[in-house]
Amino acid sequence: MKGRTNSNYRRLQRFFAQVDLDQDQIAKFIYQLFDLDKVIISIDRTNWQWGKKNINIFMLSIVHQGIAIPLYWTLLDKKGNSNSNERCEFIQKFINTFGADKIQYVLADREFVGKAWFKWLNKEQIKFCIRIKHNTLVPNHQGKLVQVKTLLRHLSHHETFMLARVVCMVLKFVYLQSVILIMIMSL
Repeated sequence: MKGRTNSNYRRLQRFFAQVDLDQDQIAKFIYQLFDLDKVIISIDRTNWQWGKKNINIFMLSIVHQGIAIPLYWTLLDKKGNSNSNERCEFIQKFINTFGADKIQYVLADREFVGKAWFKWLNKEQIKFCIRIKHNTLVPNHQGKLVQVKTLLRHLSHHETFMLARVVCMVLKFVYLQSVILIMIMSL
């Protein structure tokens, strides 16, 4: 059985060494396979070591029935997070293939924040839902900047809360929502 596994593995290696996979074609195939229309886009990144080599994968997935299905991915040639330009280019790749009208909103973790990034999403009129750090400063009802955890201190675990007013964060007006995680949602 081990010889058969090794043989199959070598066959896969030869295939991927000889074939140039077109991510747009793969993305279109997946989109059609799942009969998708408007989608939630999830962006995420993972970084791990393979010996002395860092492998840093930045991925754009679509959320379908509770799972994230990768459409686009790239290896970042660095340690750490993507920057605003890399994020914008990734979302633009989706838009070029499927259109901006196919995006319900972009879902991301708290490492995907920044003025330029939020400004671009706003300019492109793309809604987003991004987790923020509990110590992020937001204006309270008096206009004083306080940590978001202070605004939501009355919540217990698993309790949901949506602020009934709009607050300005990093030059972007957003709704604050809390479901254990603290999220920002664009208008």
